[in-house]
Amino acid sequence: MSRRAHSRRTTPPRSGPAAEQREARATIAAYANHIQARSLRNAELEAENATLREALNHGGSAASLPVAPRMLPPE
Repeated sequence: MSRRAHSRRTTPPRSGPAAEQREARATIAAYANHIQARSLRNAELEAENATLREALNHGGSAASLPVAPRMLPPE
Protein backbone atom coordinates (compact mmCIF):
# COMPACT_ATOMS: atom_id res chain seq x y z
CA MET A 1 0.00 0.00 0.00
CA SER A 2 1.38 3.39 -0.89
CA ARG A 3 1.89 6.05 1.71
CA ARG A 4 -0.46 8.39 -0.13
CA ALA A 5 -3.37 5.95 -0.15
CA HIS A 6 -2.87 5.25 3.53
CA SER A 7 -3.00 8.95 4.45
CA ARG A 8 -6.27 9.38 2.58
CA ARG A 9 -7.94 6.71 4.64
CA THR A 10 -6.85 8.19 7.95
CA THR A 11 -7.90 11.73 7.06
CA PRO A 12 -10.95 12.74 9.11
CA PRO A 13 -14.15 13.48 7.20
CA ARG A 14 -14.57 17.01 5.91
CA SER A 15 -17.85 17.48 7.74
CA GLY A 16 -15.98 18.95 10.73
CA PRO A 17 -15.07 22.25 9.05
CA ALA A 18 -18.53 22.47 7.45
CA ALA A 19 -20.18 21.99 10.83
CA GLU A 20 -17.92 24.65 12.34
CA GLN A 21 -18.88 27.06 9.55
CA ARG A 22 -22.59 26.42 10.12
CA GLU A 23 -22.17 26.97 13.83
CA ALA A 24 -20.19 30.17 13.25
CA ARG A 25 -22.85 31.47 10.85
CA ALA A 26 -25.59 30.69 13.37
CA THR A 27 -23.65 32.51 16.09
CA ILE A 28 -23.12 35.53 13.84
CA ALA A 29 -26.83 35.60 12.97
CA ALA A 30 -27.76 35.46 16.66
CA TYR A 31 -25.39 38.32 17.48
CA ALA A 32 -26.76 40.35 14.55
CA ASN A 33 -30.31 39.83 15.83
CA HIS A 34 -29.28 40.97 19.32
CA ILE A 35 -27.56 44.05 17.91
CA GLN A 36 -30.65 44.91 15.88
CA ALA A 37 -32.95 44.52 18.88
CA ARG A 38 -30.64 46.66 21.05
CA SER A 39 -30.43 49.32 18.35
CA LEU A 40 -34.21 49.50 18.06
CA ARG A 41 -34.59 49.72 21.84
CA ASN A 42 -31.93 52.42 21.98
CA ALA A 43 -33.83 54.45 19.38
CA GLU A 44 -37.02 54.08 21.45
CA LEU A 45 -35.22 55.26 24.58
CA GLU A 46 -33.71 58.24 22.76
CA ALA A 47 -37.17 59.28 21.56
CA GLU A 48 -38.59 58.87 25.07
CA ASN A 49 -35.74 60.90 26.54
CA ALA A 50 -36.33 63.67 24.01
CA THR A 51 -40.00 63.82 25.02
CA LEU A 52 -39.11 63.93 28.72
CA ARG A 53 -36.47 66.64 28.20
CA GLU A 54 -38.96 68.71 26.24
CA ALA A 55 -41.51 68.39 29.06
CA LEU A 56 -38.90 69.45 31.63
CA ASN A 57 -37.79 72.39 29.46
CA HIS A 58 -41.37 73.65 29.35
CA GLY A 59 -41.63 74.01 33.10
CA GLY A 60 -42.62 70.51 34.07
CA SER A 61 -41.31 68.76 37.13
CA ALA A 62 -40.19 65.19 37.47
CA ALA A 63 -43.42 64.38 39.29
CA SER A 64 -45.53 65.67 36.39
CA LEU A 65 -43.75 63.69 33.67
CA PRO A 66 -45.69 60.94 31.95
CA VAL A 67 -44.77 57.43 32.97
CA ALA A 68 -44.19 55.14 30.03
CA PRO A 69 -44.77 51.42 30.50
CA ARG A 70 -41.45 49.69 30.93
CA MET A 71 -40.64 47.04 28.37
CA LEU A 72 -39.00 43.86 29.55
CA PRO A 73 -36.03 42.65 27.50
CA PRO A 74 -36.69 39.66 25.28
CA GLU A 75 -35.70 36.32 26.72
